[in-house]
Parts: sequence; structure tokens; C-alpha cells
Amino acid sequence: MMDTATARTTLARSFAESGMVGRGSTWRQMGSGVQWVVHIERLPFRRELSVDVGLDFQVETRPQGPGNCPVVLGLELMGIVDKATVVEALDLDSRMSDASREQALILMARALASFLGSHLTLESVRSAYRAGSMAAGAIRWDARR
Repeated sequence: MMDTATARTTLARSFAESGMVGRGSTWRQMGSGVQWVVHIERLPFRRELSVDVGLDFQVETRPQGPGNCPVVLGLELMGIVDKATVVEALDLDSRMSDASREQALILMARALASFLGSHLTLESVRSAYRAGSMAAGAIRWDARR
């Protein structure tokens, strides 16, 4: 059965291979006027991970994590990969086989990196917001403008 360290390493390796910058649990994608921050977190008291995504509209500073950004999204609610697959793959106690879990984690990381890579300008972020890609996110009032 896959452990949290192996699952985290699989996601991190896939982020790195997809061109994201970071190490360990925090990964970034910088653009023109926007930056994305991705954090892989182990949920307390469970064998489960979450992948949180933050969007900041300043590139001069580096937010520590998604919670420090004006827009926070959960990977499972972004609609770029099947929600049920994300939930099952990140729940390390689910019945998914290790091989299937590894493949799902790699596909999730690649899909996320591709989404972030195609939304590296304020205009592309606005388009994604209008299209509903961020509807399930927590968006601070000042970021909605």
C-alpha cells in the first residue's frame, strides 16, 4: 500500500517534469502578472493528501502557500480531472491499486501543470474565471475585481 511520502514524491516529480519550479510540498508557476502556488498537504490524522492551488496577482512577492493568495482552489473541484479519481487517488486508504494510484497521481499533476501553464496572464485567468473553471474556489472580494 502506497504511503504518503511516496504519493507526495510522485506528485512532486511529475510537477518538476512538467516544468513547475519548487521542491518538496510547494511548487510554483510564474507568469506575467500572476503566479500560481501549489501545495501538497498531508491531512492530519488520516492517510490522505490534498492538493491546494493558490493564485496571486503579484509577482514581486512569493506567498508561502495557497492560503496566502487571494484565490484558493482545490484540485478536485477545478474540473480539469475527474473529481472521483482525484479523491480516490489522494485517499491512500482507498482500494485503488498502487499502480493505478501512481498513474492517477501522474496524470493529475500533469493536468494541473498544463492548466496553470496555459493561464499565466491576467487575461487568461479572467477567461478561465468567466468560463467557470474557478467557480468552486475561495476568491477574496478584492480579487474578484
